[in-house]
Amino acid sequence: MTIMGSIHIDKKQTLNLLCKEWILLFCINITLSFTGIKSMQMAYQYTETGIDGVAYGLGYGHKNQLAIACAVVVCAFIYLRYDMMKLYELIVVDAIIAMILGYARSSTGYMILLFVNFMFFLFKVEFMSRFIQKIVLYMTPIVAVLSVILSAFYPYSSVIKILDQLLSTRIRLGYLALQQAPFSLFGKFVKTTLDNLYIATYIRNGFIVYAIVVIVFWWTMKYLYSMNMQKEMIVWGSMILVGFCEGGVMNPYINIFALLIGCALETKYGINSSNCSTKNEQRIIYCSSDCI
Repeated sequence: MTIMGSIHIDKKQTLNLLCKEWILLFCINITLSFTGIKSMQMAYQYTETGIDGVAYGLGYGHKNQLAIACAVVVCAFIYLRYDMMKLYELIVVDAIIAMILGYARSSTGYMILLFVNFMFFLFKVEFMSRFIQKIVLYMTPIVAVLSVILSAFYPYSSVIKILDQLLSTRIRLGYLALQQAPFSLFGKFVKTTLDNLYIATYIRNGFIVYAIVVIVFWWTMKYLYSMNMQKEMIVWGSMILVGFCEGGVMNPYINIFALLIGCALETKYGINSSNCSTKNEQRIIYCSSDCI
């Protein structure tokens, strides 16, 4: 509904506004939590040996939801400041986000933050930019297929088990879920907690929906690549990777960059026929200035 509702609107202006609003609301939410006006949403962390400290949601319900919110904030800042970004600006933002994640005890958030920054700097290196864009272009099918493969082969590889520990047993949970529902066209309910968007979609919604999601995500990235939208590729690629660690990353309540799917739809099928010319050249000119 969010994607279809984004058709026929000025997406560049809307996304700019949403980025500013998200950063403002994030700052307000964190401030209210630290001042005690809003609950810090403390939760105990458990291991096989018992309680292993506490974590905090800081107004976002859970530390993993907070990690997604932090990723979106950094992506929003990069999106708004991409062409005029100073190094010290990003360092300050990263430092603040890192302190918040450290207080919340969100190791997943650190990994996501590192990836977003790494990709941003690679895109900024001119001689590597196009090469990196080609890699990011195929990120969706790689991450989606890898999610299922890693879960399926979890018991048979020590390397996968080490990676699983770094990902807080997310791969093992995917393996357990696959034991309950190895394959289904239309999905099956499982009690196992799944923090990977792709394995969760594959199991709970079935192979058909899983394939549709992968195709739509990849197709959106392909559109951004064809239009040479570098900052959009960075933020969309970041959200795709976050999906490897978090199942709710594409929730429109959290991910404002879902609007990019609507822009790709509008361009591909010429939905806004009154504004997009039937000629391909004119359609590209219109969409590059108005869609994003």
